This record gives sequence, C-alpha cells and structure tokens, in this order.
Amino acid sequence: MKLNTLYLFCLLGPFVFIQNSYSQIEFLVTLDRTVGEHTIINNLPTVNYIYLDATAYDQNSKRYIFRGIDFSGDFRLYCIDANTGVILSSPVIDIAIGQFQYDHSTDMLYGLKISGGVMYIVSLDIPTATISEVVELPIVGYSLGSSFFDEANQNFVILNSGTFYAANVETGEIVVTPASGRFSEFQYDDTNGNLYSLLNGVTTDLVQIDVAGESHRIIATMPESGFRSGITSFDEINQYFTYASLSYLYTIDVLTGDILWDPVFPNVEPGENVIECHYDNETGVLYALHWGAEPEEIEPPEPAYVLNDTICNGEIATLTLVGPGDYNWTTTEDPGTILGTDSIFNVSPFVSTDYFALNDEDTILVSVIVIETNANFIVRDTIGCSALTVNYYDVSSNSIGDIVSWNWTFSDGETSILQHPTRTYYESFEGETTLEIITDYGCHSTITYASNITIVPRPIAAFSYTPEDPTTEDELSFIDESVFAETWEWSFGDGDDSSLENPFHFYRENGTFEVMLKVSNEYCSDSIIIPIIMKVFILDEDSADDLILNEETEDEILTDVIERIEVDTIELVLEVIDSIVIDPEMVIPTTELLFYIPNAFTPNSGMLNNEFTPIFTSGYNPYDYHFTVFNRLGEIVFESYDAKIGWDGTYGYENVSTGVYVWQIEFQLDNSAQKEVHRGHITLLR
Repeated sequence: MKLNTLYLFCLLGPFVFIQNSYSQIEFLVTLDRTVGEHTIINNLPTVNYIYLDATAYDQNSKRYIFRGIDFSGDFRLYCIDANTGVILSSPVIDIAIGQFQYDHSTDMLYGLKISGGVMYIVSLDIPTATISEVVELPIVGYSLGSSFFDEANQNFVILNSGTFYAANVETGEIVVTPASGRFSEFQYDDTNGNLYSLLNGVTTDLVQIDVAGESHRIIATMPESGFRSGITSFDEINQYFTYASLSYLYTIDVLTGDILWDPVFPNVEPGENVIECHYDNETGVLYALHWGAEPEEIEPPEPAYVLNDTICNGEIATLTLVGPGDYNWTTTEDPGTILGTDSIFNVSPFVSTDYFALNDEDTILVSVIVIETNANFIVRDTIGCSALTVNYYDVSSNSIGDIVSWNWTFSDGETSILQHPTRTYYESFEGETTLEIITDYGCHSTITYASNITIVPRPIAAFSYTPEDPTTEDELSFIDESVFAETWEWSFGDGDDSSLENPFHFYRENGTFEVMLKVSNEYCSDSIIIPIIMKVFILDEDSADDLILNEETEDEILTDVIERIEVDTIELVLEVIDSIVIDPEMVIPTTELLFYIPNAFTPNSGMLNNEFTPIFTSGYNPYDYHFTVFNRLGEIVFESYDAKIGWDGTYGYENVSTGVYVWQIEFQLDNSAQKEVHRGHITLLR
C-alpha cells in the first residue's frame, strides 16, 4: 500500500476563474499529502485563466485536462502530459463547459453546458474541443463539486436543490432521487461502487451516501468546519479520502474513519495557491495546479517523440515532439513535402511508415508500425445429405502478436468462439458467415462471405427379387426399388457382385445368402441386407416313378422323397418330387390359400394403415404361424406368433425411423403338414 506519498494535479484560482498577473505563472505539480508540500513538474506557458470545476484527469493516457483562457483572451481546452507538464493540445472552445467528468471505461470526457436556458450533458473531443450534446436535463444551474460519474452504470449524476439527477449517457434515461443532506465535493469509488462526500453544517462530516436508499452514514466528524472546493480526491488503492479545509489538508481512512495526516495547507508563499486535485489510482500520484508564483527556470526537456509506435490498421498514432525549435513533419528527408508543423502530429497510415521531424539543426526519425490484421476463412463441404458436417477453417493473418479471439456467426444464426469450428446442418440455409478476430494488441478484423448450405435427399436402399421361393435351378432377378440412387453396389453373399441397377444372379449351392445393396449419390449412401434362402431339388427317378400314395407305401415314400436339412437354424423341408400319382382316397380336402401382404404403412398417422399386418383369408393354420420383421442390420425389430397382431413401427418402445424393413412369414397350410416361408420388404413412412 502507498501510505506516504500522494501526488496531486491542481489548478490555482478563485471560485470562478484564476487570473495571472504574470506570464507563465501556472504550474503542474505533484502534491505530497503527508506534509502538504508540492513539487513542480513544469510551467504552463500561455495559460492566463483557469476555471474551477472544469478540470479532469485521464488516468489511461496520463493527461491533465482543464478549461482556461490564454493571454490573447481565447477560451481553450488544455490537455497536459502529466509526466512532462507539456501542453499536448489547446484547441479553442467557445462554449462555457463545467463539471468535467472523465469516463475511463470508454475514454470519454463529459461536462455540463447551459445554452438558451437549457442544461445539457455533453461530450468533448479533447484534441479538437468538439462538443456533442448527450442528454438534456430538466434542471438549470449547478454548484461547485456537485457531480460525479458512475462508470459501471454509465450515469452522470448531479445534485441540484436537494435532488440527485442520474442521467444515463448511453440511453438518456434520467432517474430522480431525493438527497438525504446538503452534500458537496463528491468522490466516487469505481472499484467498489461507493460514493463519498462532505456534509457541511455546524460541523463538517465525511459521509458515505446511498443514493438509491436516500440515506447516508457518517464516517468521521472533522475537527475543523468548512472546506475548499476543488481540493478533494479519492485514493481507491488505499481507500483514502483527501480534502482541504481552510487551514489543513486532511486524509481520512474511509474504512476506519481515522485521520491519517493533517498538514498545514496550502504550504505556499502569500499570494500563491494550489487547486484542482486529481489522484492517479494506477501510479499513486496526486496531481494539482499551483498558481501565483514567479516563473521558475526549468531545464527544457530533450526532444521527445513516439518511437516505433505500434498501432492497429485504421487507428491513429499521435507523434509528439517536446523541446525548443520548430519542426516540419514529412515522410521523406526532402523538406519540400510538409505534412504538418505542430509539435503534435496525428497520422493513420495503412502500412508501416517512417516519418521525419525536420528543422535547421536536427532530423528526428519516428517509425509507425502498422499491425496488419486480416480475418479470413475457408469452408469445406457445404453440399450434402441431412446431418451434413461442415468444417470452417480460420486462415486469418496477423503481422505482430497473436490472434487470441475468434467470433463466428453462421448462416443459421448460431455462433462459435472456436478457431476451427464444425457445424452440423439438417436443412438448407442461404445466408452469410462472419468471422471477427481480435489480437493480443487489441486489433480487430472482420470478414463476411456468402455461405449457402444445401441439403440434398439421402438415398434409401430397397430391392426385391424373383422368384420369391427360389431353388438352385432358378436364375434370380434382382429389382432395385431404391429412391434418390445414382450408383448401385450389389454383393450377393457368395463372393460375386455387380454394379448394375437390376442384375441377374445364379446360385450354384443351397443355403442362406445375405444379399447387400448399397446405393449412393454424389454425397452420401445407404445400404440394405436381405437374406435369401436357396432350396435344392433332388430327383431320385427310381424311387419316384409311378408312386401311389397309400397306407402300405406311406413310410417308404416319405423316406424317399423328403429330406430335412438345416440352414442358419431354419429347418427347410426339401421335397424330392418328380411325378407322384396321388391315390384320391388318401387326399385330405384343403381350402385354398389366400393372403395379402401390403408393401407400405404409415404408423401414428390416423385410424388407417397404422399397423403392418399380413392379411390371411383362408388356407393357413393360425396355430402354426410365425411373423418376423428385420432392420437393415439383420436385427429382429418385431416378432409375433399371432396372425391378428401386427407391427406398429416401434422397437423397444421407441419409434423406428422411416425406411425399408425386411419381413418373413412362416406358417403351416390348413389340414396339411406342409409349411411355407414367404419373405419381402415393407416401407415405413412417417
């Protein structure tokens, strides 16, 4: 903690203005609050009058700012380098502005202007003294030390006739709150959001104010009544409040209420004064202005300039010379091309540039380095099927430092902060994608490209084959029933394949063969597997000729003509029949087999077509019935042994997706030991 040394920038003068009777008798000083003594930084040439309550301190750039009058009678907005005391700029300002407040969060200078009977909060551009009206206030007039600025809430607050007026400089909204006392000399602690002030009456009290609660609490009652306006500051580092009474400079710890120092003040010669204090909460320096002394001989500083100033593209570099002599600014060593003659020269080059300050005796090189920051990106795979993965690649460039932040806005309105994001799209979009990058130097760059996402239909694989109950003597015809397909890849399960749309294939062996069809378009693919059972017919002519089915030969015939084999756990009855003569007396009457199986259904769509159910009219044994549905992976998604129960399009109590599924029905014929197996596919639509 900095306990002993407090430096203060102050301006010296009466309550309205200070008039110097000698030239160059204004000084920028630092103030030691422990002993009340000051140290001169530099003379302030040309300054004749200084207006109280029209001063501010820019902690970010170390600048002391005030409104004054030069010896020609021009009103000017002075900006002083706090380190050297050199006047950086002093543009003419014709309008009376008071109650300066500097917002360090936005680097804006605010003040109050009264014009035509109306009071405004205004902003001031320091290099040009350009004034912009921000908020019109419902009051006119103010007292010294009656305002403060709340950076966190962007509120310019002024006390007028016992009422606080808090005006938001961003929205223009004004909140009015009664004050709980006659306060003055406000000091706002932006670090902790606390407001401190002096309450003057029979005694002078240091108080903390709750504006919203319309209350205050006394921190300390001072041993001396009264105070001097403009000699007040707050040390946020140590939580110290400093102010000047008529005779002393008091510093109070606001956490304990203890008076830490109370030296005699001002500690100057008769006719001199110290005014307008401002505390730098980064360096712990308290600045002030000293008025009334004879000019001091101060050794002029060596010429100072901005060397190798580094700026972002589009920013302004301020080149400053300090020292005797007049200089001409140019970008070449040829003095014939003059860009400027002031000691302060603002430039905004697009590329790194060397500038020269020339006079009769010296040439000073000032290099301005421009950081070239360029946002750029490329996009891959913007056309494809639903669930399309699109990759965004940052290819931005930066000449100095590192890129530390990426802000993406995509065509569907979503955002990302990754350097190389990935997005998944389920529908087409037409729009733009924007990338903003930020570097560790604070440089920004933004690029926007058209970024259209196109989702094309995904192919759905499906096929059928004939005959439906094939044998090894049959040539199978495969019929493609896919949609959105452009290419076909068949695998017949026996090592052969084909790329035809509707191929033929001949199986040489019996068994179960898993036939896979993969269909594709330019962007994606789909596949389906259907098992095909091949039966083998064996003709034994010696045992099959002219057989008559009767009681005496039944066992022999069945032995000769029926063989049972197992293929993939499915028992197949292979009938070996060439020509069999049937004894009419042994024929058992049967009904005709009639049934129908739909090729599509739409579950959850209404009262109709909600289930996939084979429809039998006659000819089957309902007590020997097995119905199975498979997905593309060969998994059983539905199974039933009751012909009245069909599939509702679910698997594990969840809806399955739209697509093609394989079905199989096994049943015994009515009044017969013969079984039949039928297979096919069903399309589920939602």
